[in-house]
Amino acid sequence: MTDPSTTTLLLLGLAGLSAGFVDAVVGGGGLVQLPALLLGLPSASPVQILATNKISAICGTTVSSATYYRRIKPDPRTFGPLMGCAFVGSIGGALIGSHISDSAFDPIVAIASAALLTAAALAASYVPARRAARVNPIAALKTD
Repeated sequence: MTDPSTTTLLLLGLAGLSAGFVDAVVGGGGLVQLPALLLGLPSASPVQILATNKISAICGTTVSSATYYRRIKPDPRTFGPLMGCAFVGSIGGALIGSHISDSAFDPIVAIASAALLTAAALAASYVPARRAARVNPIAALKTD
């Protein structure tokens, strides 16, 4: 793998900041960062791309989890099994990712990203529409 240019590194840093912002606000920052890494580091292997993407996700999740734990004080009997499942899932994902060929990786990411973005857009429009449909318009106008 050749060293990326300074411009590429700056653009990847901008994509990382954007992904962090998206992740903090609504989640799914990997949908921003993963395609940016694929475009910015075309000669990198799928495992390198996934590992780079996952390291930043781990950092963000660790900070948000620590903040949540300090403020909410959840019961370990609740989050302990969930952490175990997440760990097993991450190991499974890493094993699957290490067996994906370079030629198959880009189309898989493109299709998965398009599907997730479509699902997010549909959910973002459907949920508010359902809420608005339950409101009596006369009652809403009288309260303003």
